[in-house]
Amino acid sequence: MDWRTVRAQKKQYWLGSSYAKDGPVGNDINMTNVPDNRIAYRHETFLEELLILAQAFKHGVVDVD
Repeated sequence: MDWRTVRAQKKQYWLGSSYAKDGPVGNDINMTNVPDNRIAYRHETFLEELLILAQAFKHGVVDVD
């Protein structure tokens, strides 16, 4: 399922009322069945990857074209 095309009401129904918040704060384990520590790991990894990409663009390692 592509969550980008699902309306906020449905996301809230399926994922919980805090679904839009980042990391474990937005996780309702009763709705998602994903433990907070797993959500935290995914969020931290995502942020680290964004930092790596930002540094690569800053130093010209990655070309946008």
